[in-house]
Amino acid sequence: MSRPKPLSASRRGAWVINASKHLLRFHVAHIGLDALENILFAGKCGSLLVKLSGDQAEGLNFAKVRKHARLCGIGAKELQAHLEALKGQACIDWNAGGTEFQVLAFSRDRVLVTTTQLFELAPPTPLERVLPDVLEYCLLRPRLESELREYLNDVLTEADVTQLLALLQSFELLGVNDIEGSVGRLFFNGHQFGDRSRDIGKALSTLPRAARSELDSLVEAVAKTPGLPPDQIKASPEIKKLAVGLGIVEESTVASPAGNATFLTSPRLAPPSVGKETEHLEDDVFHHAKMLLSSLRFGELRSSSGRGRIMSPDVLVTALLERDRVGPCTAIGQDYVLLEGEGVIRTTRASHKPGEQFYMELRRREPARIVKSLLESNDTALMDSKWTTSALELPSGYSGPETARASAIAQTPARDAETMRRFLEELRT
Repeated sequence: MSRPKPLSASRRGAWVINASKHLLRFHVAHIGLDALENILFAGKCGSLLVKLSGDQAEGLNFAKVRKHARLCGIGAKELQAHLEALKGQACIDWNAGGTEFQVLAFSRDRVLVTTTQLFELAPPTPLERVLPDVLEYCLLRPRLESELREYLNDVLTEADVTQLLALLQSFELLGVNDIEGSVGRLFFNGHQFGDRSRDIGKALSTLPRAARSELDSLVEAVAKTPGLPPDQIKASPEIKKLAVGLGIVEESTVASPAGNATFLTSPRLAPPSVGKETEHLEDDVFHHAKMLLSSLRFGELRSSSGRGRIMSPDVLVTALLERDRVGPCTAIGQDYVLLEGEGVIRTTRASHKPGEQFYMELRRREPARIVKSLLESNDTALMDSKWTTSALELPSGYSGPETARASAIAQTPARDAETMRRFLEELRT
């Protein structure tokens, strides 16, 4: 079984903080927390550093520090231990009386890396050390219990594996479902796959090991390079349809007179924990983020350099966020009419330039922030040159993942009884 790429220090720190915040929902007397004390301690230190630090060094009195700590679940009796840990990482310092604190400027990435460093110094038990990796593993796609056990057997004893799976379920760190007609359980990220978990579990239970490995390669490729065209992924059409139909990856299509261009993203661009409700402001933000990413990939892969082809989407998004406007070029006035119509961007004509050249500026910053974060956390290497055309191709329509998912589900072939029996035999050997 292929293993995912190791977590970066900042990614691991993010999982530690998020896990600790989640664990604060449970009573301190819960005996299961004994096995997760180092996660809790490092995560609360990270949460406190998030609240204390800013873009510039700042002085705070003890009363403010104590209030921030309380919001992180740190009581007065344990506060000193957390402050000493942060001081040991050169994050904060205080005067002799402990009444005035100096907090150094920390970027988001530095906060997360520092959290990981504190986690390693705790030190974590083998069970705690692997927990962030398990949460990431199940974020990529839901996992059968047999897959999780195989994944964990390399790093934990059988007893620790059993305990970890029990903790994941009892503390609801992952969603857990019994799979109908199959032996074992399905573990999944509840925010990302909750409403589709049972369908995904049924489908996974019918897939042989080779097909699940092919599915993993597809998911990892999309996570590594968001906005990847489907034809650049080495997976069978059946696996691609299954992944899209079940929402394990999402497909967006930008239409133009010269043809359609389709791009894949991970469902982590979906609004978290909104369930089946769709008419929410949050949905608009994430819908626009998907549209922005797909449009940027269109400009990178399907436009020509003479019109203002995008060479690096992450550089363009950063420029949009940091400057008043970008441009001018011809493509801005033609390739992004969908975003303009949705009110995400504004374009203005460059009157001092020849031809039809335009500037672009953001009207809504949140979709750009989401796309920037997504691009920065993944490999944004250039695509195959075959995806760049010299022809003028103007986007004229957009179909979101919801449309593609329904279509893909309809096209997924049914499994006959004999095929099902053989798949299950292979799965259970």
